[in-house]
Amino acid sequence: MNSLLQISVVIPVYNDTEGLILTLKSLKQQSLPSHAFEVIVANDGGSPEIESVCYDFDVRCVNIVPNQGSYFARNRGVEQARAHSFAFVDADITVPPQWLTNGLSALEYAHYVAGDIEIEKSKVKQLADLYEFYTAFDIKKYIKQYHFGVTANLFVRKEVFNHVGFFEERLRSSGDLEFGDRVYAANSFKQVHEPSIRVLHPPRGYAKYKSKIKRGCVGQVKLKRLYPDRFPAIVPNMFKAMVKMILPPNPLKAKYLRSGEKKQLQLFFFGWYINFLKGYYTAKAILAA
Repeated sequence: MNSLLQISVVIPVYNDTEGLILTLKSLKQQSLPSHAFEVIVANDGGSPEIESVCYDFDVRCVNIVPNQGSYFARNRGVEQARAHSFAFVDADITVPPQWLTNGLSALEYAHYVAGDIEIEKSKVKQLADLYEFYTAFDIKKYIKQYHFGVTANLFVRKEVFNHVGFFEERLRSSGDLEFGDRVYAANSFKQVHEPSIRVLHPPRGYAKYKSKIKRGCVGQVKLKRLYPDRFPAIVPNMFKAMVKMILPPNPLKAKYLRSGEKKQLQLFFFGWYINFLKGYYTAKAILAA
């Protein structure tokens, strides 16, 4: 291994050429010297266009054919990595110049570091975007209550993988939660939330946001089926799914109601609709399991 290499950046991507270009451009602006980090793109599906982008940016490309999901892809990236520390980010994320420097600093006192993910307010164009801006990625809560960070902005020492294993490849969603919980259960590693490590996530728009909700509900049902005893907070059953389809969101937990946002009423009813979708997709996943 190159003694100057400090960290390996792993990016899983599935047919998102524009998103990958955006992320790779921001990685070109890092304050950390280029010889101190490597970038590995896990090309899930083996897209020739993604391979071409990797060539243009002079980064390593691992082709996965056929596509196997993001956690499978991340694992293949980890296998190819040469550094003793990893930074995980998704294609379409913009990382600031100090991202890797701050991440490495945090890894000096912790083994597993979850950074903040902020929806880009400047790109908010519709109600779904605005709702996501106020509700997505409560990383502080994720670490405190559920012991995980989102793999769109996560730093992990190699020794963690050596001890607890890789991401759960049978999952297409909720693998972040499963891995973080496994790290916590090992009782050997320090997990922290570090707000100075921040990245920008574009709003998904309604169609992609709806797809994410469906994927998350299916993932949680499968996670509970795979590990029925490990996640007591996840209780996917038909009764709770039906209740979720009917009841409105708790206004006391609505961040937008405390923000001075002008579209509070629209956001409240949109949040109610999102609750309905979560219940509906959970019920469908339970019936299909």
